[in-house]
Amino acid sequence: MTKFEDANDDGFLKVSGELRRYIEVAKQASPNARLDVDEQATMHFTVPYSSNENFIGRIDILRQLESCFNLSNINRTWQPRIALYGLGGIGKTQIAIQFTYWLRHQFPDMAVYWVHASNADRFRQSFTSIAQECGIPGLDDPEIDVLPLVKAWLGKKDNGRWLMVIDNADDEALFTTHQQTSTSSSRSSGNLGGFIPDCANGNILITTRNKKAGSRLTKGKQLIEIGKMDVSDCVKLLHLQLDDSASTESVGRLSEQLEYIPLALVQAAAFIRENAVPIDYYLELLMERPVDLLGEEFEAVGRDEESLHAVATTWMISFQQIQQRNPLAGEFLSLMAFFDRQEIPRSFLLNYYERRNDGKDGVLEVTKAIGLLLSFCLIREEASQNITIHRLVQMTTRKWLSIQRHEDAYKGEALSTVLEMFPDRQSVENRGWRNNKGRSSHQNWRLLREEGRSKEAEEAHKEAGTIYREILGEEDHNTLTSMGDLALIWWDLARFEEAEKLLIKVIELRKRVLGDEHPDTIISMGNLAQTIYGEAEKLQTKVLDLCKRFRGEEHPETLIGMNNLAQTIRDLGRLGEAEKLQTKVLDLCKRFRGEEHSETLRAMGNLAQIISDLGRLGEAEKLQTKVLDLCKRVHGEEHPATLNSMNHLAHTWRKLGRPDEAIEMIMECMELQKRILGEHHPRTLSSIKTLRYWLSLPTAITNAKQEELA
Repeated sequence: MTKFEDANDDGFLKVSGELRRYIEVAKQASPNARLDVDEQATMHFTVPYSSNENFIGRIDILRQLESCFNLSNINRTWQPRIALYGLGGIGKTQIAIQFTYWLRHQFPDMAVYWVHASNADRFRQSFTSIAQECGIPGLDDPEIDVLPLVKAWLGKKDNGRWLMVIDNADDEALFTTHQQTSTSSSRSSGNLGGFIPDCANGNILITTRNKKAGSRLTKGKQLIEIGKMDVSDCVKLLHLQLDDSASTESVGRLSEQLEYIPLALVQAAAFIRENAVPIDYYLELLMERPVDLLGEEFEAVGRDEESLHAVATTWMISFQQIQQRNPLAGEFLSLMAFFDRQEIPRSFLLNYYERRNDGKDGVLEVTKAIGLLLSFCLIREEASQNITIHRLVQMTTRKWLSIQRHEDAYKGEALSTVLEMFPDRQSVENRGWRNNKGRSSHQNWRLLREEGRSKEAEEAHKEAGTIYREILGEEDHNTLTSMGDLALIWWDLARFEEAEKLLIKVIELRKRVLGDEHPDTIISMGNLAQTIYGEAEKLQTKVLDLCKRFRGEEHPETLIGMNNLAQTIRDLGRLGEAEKLQTKVLDLCKRFRGEEHSETLRAMGNLAQIISDLGRLGEAEKLQTKVLDLCKRVHGEEHPATLNSMNHLAHTWRKLGRPDEAIEMIMECMELQKRILGEHHPRTLSSIKTLRYWLSLPTAITNAKQEELA
């Protein structure tokens, strides 16, 4: 076998393994004997990684390298430079490693040198290692600069043919800054590209995330983009990493979710192996917390010990490099994190630039910034000249912004861009899309709802939901969450039929996007369960199990799920079981949320209701009085939660035989409900009905009190 075109994947792996075994056995048999290959080539193989026996696919790229280098032609008079560029984690270094081992087998008279190029210090250290490996004269001289020393030595024909791999040459400034590049004995700095040898007996293979860096180092010639792996190769790779029991269907779905990125696949396989979880469970976690999973560190064959292995971390390093190189490009990446990721118009980015620069024409600056993002393969340009950002890159960018605490700022900028580009939405801003502190209406409506101002919350939220759909698309997580939240507002407003229809739509979309058993789908089903009496307990139990499994018992959503389930069990008449669960909820809320948190107050009020149902009225009154006092202090006297507490306490007083106090309390509650919730709200109507009934009963109430109430 002499060419890649003669080999399939298995053949190439077999050659790599045979070559290593041949060298190892020969050395053990006669440590001092020459091998049946050129001694110099054996000595001068400085690749710091072993051949990866799990390497799969990429044969087309390897054949292309073989053809471009044309290594069989020893009479060549030029030195090819080839750059492999592509997204971080796409497999550039792995391809380079496999090519060097094939080269060592096919051309044993050629030396191979590996140069780490992520920064100047590592580049210089790699050149020092080459000098030490080759015994280059002069290295012991403390005044000698190793960079020109190695360059001059490699340029001599009598030192043989060689291939130099320059790995991770991402920073173009490191290789192109015009500074001193003298070959004198003085220590050189800057323009490391000036020390890459140009000679007929040498070949250069560069790996880079930055197409611009690759273009400059190859002088605009041999550039090979490394894209995602083939579907069949991804399946083979995962089957090698995992046991053969993994179903092809599950492996295929995992490959699709990770967008056929090799490093992401290997990282997922490592997590699955180390934690002994099935692929389907990993897929659930991936849907729930994709960036956290992609940020998990792991061991990988053929990865530099000093580089960060996690895919998300790898991309965040790219983000930082972009931000330092061209801040506007970093801003564009941040802005695009909050658009629908597909077909983003260039005009959106131009609009952002002009708004930030007082209308200044920014076509050139915008073109350069977009060009840098394209160069790093984080985005791609469609035939329409619109831009699409990789799904996982978009998620990671949002996480990066969250860490930097810039998430809200760029959400606001994305919304402002849409408002500018679609003037018919200008009314949104006039309705308070942002307040004076720059808070988005997405935050405003949440606060309004917490404050019990559900009607105002609906007005702020309806327009926000429309903008989310326009920016992110109907199937985006944020859009679906927004729709679900609007349904909850309608529930507060007693618009139960509308709330139920909207929740059903959210569930259908979540099922299509996430699957039937994804936690977000189940949570939406749990919200719907409150409107479907017969299914409530079953669905809420499933919601609670998932919340405990994915988020832990102390997570806010878990506590909400426990609260809901306890109330459903109470409604089903299983009061003892309900009290036990509600007591546990209250203890957890106090411990993890604090005694004055709204969810704690809700749990306390629910427990008081259960205790009242059990006939322990004195105990219930004491707890309800405490809840009312806390609600007034925390929420204010006109908050719906405060009104609910008044209503519950009034009913307990009535059961305790204290009608005067009960009537006064329910009357005060009714008047507040009329003003805050409206005369036709179900809670207002319920209070009116209760008051009329109580007044109709024969009680010990005095005539004077009757006249006062009349």
